Amino acid sequence: QRLLFVRPVSGSGPAPVPQVHVLDLKAGGEAQALTALPRGVGEAKWSPDGRHIALSSTTKPEDLAPAAAASAASAPRKSDVRVITRASYRFNGRGWLDNDRPSRLWMLDLDAHGQASGAPRALTDGRYNESLQAWSPDSQRVFFTALRVDEPAVAARNVSRCVPGAPASVDEPVTCSDDTNVACALLAAAHV
Repeated sequence: QRLLFVRPVSGSGPAPVPQVHVLDLKAGGEAQALTALPRGVGEAKWSPDGRHIALSSTTKPEDLAPAAAASAASAPRKSDVRVITRASYRFNGRGWLDNDRPSRLWMLDLDAHGQASGAPRALTDGRYNESLQAWSPDSQRVFFTALRVDEPAVAARNVSRCVPGAPASVDEPVTCSDDTNVACALLAAAHV
């Protein structure tokens, strides 16, 4: 009955940032934006019970504070000079990686009508990127992947030594109906 998707919207910054939208397929009309995170949303998944949306974003919780917007407007311009200290510093299509802003998981609660019942709240924090993967069937847990090493390019090479034939990464966890086991597929990954 409703379609969840992420699309860019114009904000206060120079470029549009992606936000979570919902479209009522019965009523039609324009999709409604459910988020307004300053750094946008990377991916979003609806819980099986339809009461929550888990999402990823490089937004930090302090970015949402009213004082953050005021101080950002009056802050001196940040230098565009980049000092590269890691092997992984850029992605095709995404551009420069900001190691000070890892992707974190967020939760958006919905009311009985599918409307946001408050602002998104951070579920994780730390210095490593986390990727949203799957919900448990009972909507009580979110499964995600994270490579918790400081230099991912080196770790990817180490993982490839454990899997004969090709480097591999864990992707798409699938839970059993009784929530007792989680299975993950190993996918071939490109050499670094």
